[in-house]
Amino acid sequence: MKKLLAALGAVFIAFAQTSYGAEFSDWARNDYFSASGKGLIPLSIAVGNLKDNVTRGEFCNLAVNMYDTMYKGSVKLFDCPFADCSDDFIVKAYSLGIVSGKSETEFCPYDPITRQEMAKILVNTLETAGKDLTVSDIKSEKAYSYKDFETVDSWAALDFVKAVKYGLMSGISETELSPHANATREQAVAIASRSEAQFAPNAETYEKPQIVNMQDGDNVSGALSVAWDKQPNAKEYIVIVKDEDYNCIDVSASVEASAGITTGNFDIGKKYTITVASVSDGLKAVYSEPVEVQYNEEEKRFEVFTTKDAKYKRVFPAGAPFKTKEEADANMATVQIPVWNLKADGTKTPSKTELMVNANLAEEVVQIFTEIYEDPEKFPIKNIGGYTWRNSAMGKISEHSYGTCIDINYDENYYCYADTGQAITGSFWRPLENPYSIPQNGSVVRIFAKYGWAWGGNAWSRLHDYMHFTYLGN
Repeated sequence: MKKLLAALGAVFIAFAQTSYGAEFSDWARNDYFSASGKGLIPLSIAVGNLKDNVTRGEFCNLAVNMYDTMYKGSVKLFDCPFADCSDDFIVKAYSLGIVSGKSETEFCPYDPITRQEMAKILVNTLETAGKDLTVSDIKSEKAYSYKDFETVDSWAALDFVKAVKYGLMSGISETELSPHANATREQAVAIASRSEAQFAPNAETYEKPQIVNMQDGDNVSGALSVAWDKQPNAKEYIVIVKDEDYNCIDVSASVEASAGITTGNFDIGKKYTITVASVSDGLKAVYSEPVEVQYNEEEKRFEVFTTKDAKYKRVFPAGAPFKTKEEADANMATVQIPVWNLKADGTKTPSKTELMVNANLAEEVVQIFTEIYEDPEKFPIKNIGGYTWRNSAMGKISEHSYGTCIDINYDENYYCYADTGQAITGSFWRPLENPYSIPQNGSVVRIFAKYGWAWGGNAWSRLHDYMHFTYLGN
């Protein structure tokens, strides 16, 4: 544990002085929590500002976590030849042949990684884990058609071609790869998440911890503490506190399911986010949803804000779920949305359909489906469902009873047990093979995520519901 905190301390010093923007972009939310659920995101990335550049050391940590989800085997560790680092992840990656230094004695772990370096490490990781990424003719591949492909260094050219061919990376525009540009932490997480989803879709998943003692609107006087539900595989927990510019101001460890929060660095009237990481063997970390607090010095109290409770206030007039069908019926609205119909000959034709949803989400739902309709993918919608008063297949009250979730193409995007793939409802999920199956990286998932909706295909560890998009996360 001391070694972990020492490593985090070094990272903390490197980035804590600069102010950046929001925690992560809307498009990155699903990728982030999907990667978190697989234990892919190292603490070195989670404590940083996610929109800042990812470093060589951080991406190396990410790559090793990817390797560990795909290949379970012992690794003979070499002596570290680099004088500027002794990080266990970098030593393991070097021993596996995934990475090399910038010289024989320097790895430069704090340097921002370039896109071509990222492509090299990414492909090396997958191939070392036994995945087959083949290219028969480099000049016929998509990457070769970018106008700046000739600027890719020779040592990275084939790897960049493979990364683009297999959809792991893409150009920054239709004509540019920008191989020497840097990437952000959230972009690195998204690339790792999508690579893992493609090459190891059945990798082990972990439950994320839930903060249990902070509810929206709570007022806490005196000392501030955080408590969370205990995770069965956790060896320890890390509490991460960031300021409203999403710079880390405190990192602390606990072996219990609670901890005090150091508030000496809190400024009056500013908001701070608190996130809990559950850390298992091998430093695999899974992260809670962040909770916001704000300090009011005059009243000597902290006010708590949570995303989930704010959503409840938005969709439920009384701030609590509907108790009867009559109450729910009175708070629904029917909207008309544009869709693409898929004909037998493979052509797509424009159409419209109706959908009943929570009245407070109606305008947003229309906007979501308008953007899906206007996206170049032209994803076809055969059937769709929203509000219906009923229990779920697991016997609990369904979020459909609140009009806050939507199912698309039920049969081709089934609801199943994650470990066995046994269907609960629907028949299968075969993206890129069946046109009605929803791709993880496609327009539907991306656009719903932009508006804060989770996708059942990667929102939970024990169940996968590929048809399901949920505003409340249930």
